[in-house]
Order: sequence, then C-alpha cells, then structure tokens
Amino acid sequence: MISPAILLERGNIPRVTLWGDSSALWAFSRARQLEDTLSQGPEVGVWPITAMRVHYGWGFLPEESWVIGAASLWPPPPEPPGLDAIAKKTRLSRYRRVRTLDECKRVLAFQGPTILASFEITDAWFTAPGGRIPAPSSTDKTAGYHCVSLIGYNR
Repeated sequence: MISPAILLERGNIPRVTLWGDSSALWAFSRARQLEDTLSQGPEVGVWPITAMRVHYGWGFLPEESWVIGAASLWPPPPEPPGLDAIAKKTRLSRYRRVRTLDECKRVLAFQGPTILASFEITDAWFTAPGGRIPAPSSTDKTAGYHCVSLIGYNR
C-alpha cells in the first residue's frame, strides 16, 4: 500500500546532491520538532511529508555548517546560532502529496526526478525469502512503516 508520497524539486540546486551534502541530524531534529516527538528518543521516525515541510520552509543545511564530531547524536547537541538562516538559502521550491499509484507514475514520467513513498510494513519484511517481500494479506498486522525513494517503474 502506498501512503502519501511527495514530489521533490530542489529549486536551482543540482539534483544529484539532493541529500548527500545536507545535515540529516538537523533536518531530523526540525521534523521531530514539527511532529512534537523530539522527546521520544531517536528510534521514532518522521513522516516524509514532514521532512518535505522542513526542506520547503527551512531549507537544506550543509553538513559542514553543524559538525557534531564524536558527540552523542541523541539528544541533538545544542545548535550554533544562525543555522536556520544558512539553510534558508537552499529551500525546496515545491513539493506535493500524491496518493495513488497512477499519480506516482504520472509524476515520475512527467515531473520527476524522484518520489518519497511511505509503506506500511508487516513482519514479512523481516523474513522475506530471497529478499522478495510478499504482498500483505488482509490478516497481516502492521509492524511499522518504511520510507523509500521511487525513481522509476516498469510498465
């Protein structure tokens, strides 16, 4: 089942560097603040739509702007002043929610470059024979969610 997915477009920033040069901890902290889950520990994830809200509203923080070093990553260490101002220089120009498989295919075919999708997962994800995960049945219980990047599809 495809949960809400998000079209990514990063303004004038080269698409090949969409995530590689940005601070994951800063973005994760901002998203957790929006979801009011910062106090729940590092094992709690964030919804893709919240991550896109961070990158649209705050931007992408270059990794070198907040060097953590060997410090504990959770809870996040105090931030140096001015990080939000740095991040705002590289905001997403837009994002949008797509809800169906057909919408995902249209976005990939005509707008690309990628879509974040969140899937419900069952215990079958942890015991997939040969790495092939069977489609869930109506009796399977949700074990959590997993976010993937869709970069294409087979017709």
